[in-house]
Amino acid sequence: MSRRISTLAWAAAILSVALLNIFDILPDWTTYVAVFTLPLLAILDRRNGTSGCGMCALKR
Repeated sequence: MSRRISTLAWAAAILSVALLNIFDILPDWTTYVAVFTLPLLAILDRRNGTSGCGMCALKR
């Protein structure tokens, strides 16, 4: 999966969890878990060497 598609999929998942939480379909803790997955995805991207961070661009 390309980086752009995975980023859009993550954003769509966060928005859907937030909307479901607003309508009291999901418990409150699910929003926090969804938001805290971003650092996890960044770490996984970094391990795979597909990170788009600014420091990586400067090293090239």
